[in-house]
Amino acid sequence: MEDEEQTDRGTGRQEGSNDTSPTIFIEREEVVVPDGGWGWFIVFGSFLCHFIIGGMERSAGLLYLYFIERFRQSAATTAWTTTLASALRLMLGPLCSFLCNKFSCRHVVIVGSLIITVTHIMTAYAPNLETVFVTFGVLGGFGRSLAYAPAVMMVGIYFNKKRGIAVGLGTSGVGFGSFAAPAIVEMAFHFYGYSGGFYILACFAINLCIAGMLFRPLEKQRLLMAYDKRRKSMKTFDVEFPLKESDSFISRDSLNQLPTESVPAVNPMDGGYLDVDSMTLVVQDTKSAEVAEKELPLLKTQEDSVSGQNGSMKNAESYKEHKSCCGFFRSKSKPGQPRNNFLELSLLKDFRFLSFCVAILLFTLAFQSAFVFLPAYGKQLGNTDMESAYLIIITGAFDGMGRVFSGIVLDLKKVKRFRVYIYNIIMFLVGGVSFVIPMTGTYTQLCVVCGLYGLLIGIYISQKSVILVDLLGAEKLINSFGLLICFQGVGMLIGPPFSGFLKDINGQYENAFYVGGSSMFLGALILLTSNIRHLISKSKPGQPRNNFLELSLLKDFRFLSFCVAILLFTLAFQSAFVFLPAYGKQLGNTDMESAYLIIITGAFDGMGRVFSGIVLDLKKVKMFRVYIYNIIMFLVGGVSFVIPMTGTYTQLCVVCGLYGLLIGIYISQKSVILVDLLGAEKLINSFGLLICFQGVGMLIGPPFSGFLKDINGQYENAFYVGGSSMFLGALILLTSSIRHLISKSKPGQPRNNFLELFLLKDFRFLSFCVAILLFTLAFKSAFVFLPAYGKQLGNTDMESAYLIIITGAFDGMGRVFSWGSS
Repeated sequence: MEDEEQTDRGTGRQEGSNDTSPTIFIEREEVVVPDGGWGWFIVFGSFLCHFIIGGMERSAGLLYLYFIERFRQSAATTAWTTTLASALRLMLGPLCSFLCNKFSCRHVVIVGSLIITVTHIMTAYAPNLETVFVTFGVLGGFGRSLAYAPAVMMVGIYFNKKRGIAVGLGTSGVGFGSFAAPAIVEMAFHFYGYSGGFYILACFAINLCIAGMLFRPLEKQRLLMAYDKRRKSMKTFDVEFPLKESDSFISRDSLNQLPTESVPAVNPMDGGYLDVDSMTLVVQDTKSAEVAEKELPLLKTQEDSVSGQNGSMKNAESYKEHKSCCGFFRSKSKPGQPRNNFLELSLLKDFRFLSFCVAILLFTLAFQSAFVFLPAYGKQLGNTDMESAYLIIITGAFDGMGRVFSGIVLDLKKVKRFRVYIYNIIMFLVGGVSFVIPMTGTYTQLCVVCGLYGLLIGIYISQKSVILVDLLGAEKLINSFGLLICFQGVGMLIGPPFSGFLKDINGQYENAFYVGGSSMFLGALILLTSNIRHLISKSKPGQPRNNFLELSLLKDFRFLSFCVAILLFTLAFQSAFVFLPAYGKQLGNTDMESAYLIIITGAFDGMGRVFSGIVLDLKKVKMFRVYIYNIIMFLVGGVSFVIPMTGTYTQLCVVCGLYGLLIGIYISQKSVILVDLLGAEKLINSFGLLICFQGVGMLIGPPFSGFLKDINGQYENAFYVGGSSMFLGALILLTSSIRHLISKSKPGQPRNNFLELFLLKDFRFLSFCVAILLFTLAFKSAFVFLPAYGKQLGNTDMESAYLIIITGAFDGMGRVFSWGSS
């Protein structure tokens, strides 16, 4: 009998049934995404959302100028108008995710469009800036949030293999919007005034409804795909329960009471039909010829019990269905454990995701300020309103190009696995370009830099959701994206007002770009740390060694600390050699005297290397070498403080000689200390990583010292900050050394094998790394600024240069003596 009841899946017919009508079986299929088809309409809708919302936000700098002109408030206060709208668009991301899960992305976007339209009309009649805060800032930001987040989410869940390209095309709307919107805004406000301009923006915003209508829920799309796939092979048969003459529809309760194991469809011969597009089942009364509709839950009530093999209605393992904005992602949950659809804070337990959120926050602090203040900065340089507006247009045009280009390139098979790390590099590059913007001398140069800035920003923004999927997976995109843009909103909320505050202090916009670049670098550095940690955690015991980059060494806590210390120390000491001649000239010395400061420092540097080599290799000194090195780091920090306190050129030369002597010992014995901490067998790979950290310090240190000089026109602060950094590095190494001594002093105490397994877990070595980093932050500044400081004191260029010569001479002596001791 069982064989007779088996179903021929090719025809959908039951052999043991008297009914000759074929049966339709609703089978549970593997969850797939379209990766095309209607997905390209989703991409177009996303493009339209980004075009309108992104265009409005990239025109924030122009609106900022109109608000300044109309309400006559300070730069910091006025910046809150556009900042609130941009910040709330992102900070309300978790709420938007909740609403998308509760209703649908389509409804949320349409409601957001209507809110934005109404708030723009209200802003046109705002009597004061406080009213604009509420209408344009708070309410407008809420509307933008509803329209923006679904535009990113929908593309992410409609595509898999082509996700990078799709997201790039969709988000490229910001670039094209940035190209078109500033010109439209400029002309609208020029010809129609303040109120008329906002009327036109309201007309602009209502078009978001079109985008919302394109966002068909994925659950319905999958039904349409399945229906289309089976349409030619499917046939229907009569409903297997009697209909009353008064029945005009089949209720859900009736379907649940079906005794059969298969879900039948309505026989068209009886006047019924299945409307998949509206997800309704219609049965026509044959007597009254009246038609009524009733919702048929095609997926929700059946998939929990339909067998994926033969379509039979059997009791399956119960699970709760978590519906996203498309009813697509499902996750099993324990009974009685409700899902927090509004705010999935548990996602923050993932260290990479948390680091990514913090990095985005710091990054957003800066990059939004550029779009707000770029037109104002252009006017500050003497350009016309239209020329200033073109800066945003150029940035936006290259922004769009960057989004499309990055989507194509980063979706290549050989590039995908490095996508997160390439994204990290882009963040560093954007920070560097932010430093360059205020250094441009002509309008043409500024346009070129703005184009490069837009290109990199386009890559950064468009691939954000793609990177999120790479980190957490597509099933967590909805809630994680809401949290991520919440962090981004905090950055947007704080950044522009803070930049406006910096402008109010000295009347210039340059400092905003410098501080912004520093914030971007810090965010990129945090993400880099997370990526390195991830690479380390992925390495398996017994895995072949990576001779190019032995990241597994960073598992040793002591080595990691030493690397960080080197980074901080190098931030300072390199700056000294860069700015010492300039400092000598600032003191009134000639160019030659300032150059002599470097010469003196270099001469004593060499002496210090030789001297330290001889002394520190003495048998009775070797056992204290690490502690002596620690003292040297403290001394270098102290000398860095003394440099700007010298009163004459001669004193400056003497201090430079001492500085060079100590620096020579510090540099030459670095590898020796590394062997003392880790052993000679690990020197080659560990030293390579160590100087890599040192290189990062050298990259950041001199620009940061230059920034300090730009603030007050003096070089003294660079030496003070450098000395503080060196002291901190030395203090960390001292802490590690004390801890090491304590652990050795207890007889019979077993060694901590957990720390010994990996170099970076050696606390002593970690402290040494951090100490070196902080020490290097300062000591290089002496060589940079010694000549300049000598000139500032009234010495000639030659006298200033002698400071470096003296420093270098004693440096050499120190190195020779240390070499001899080894």
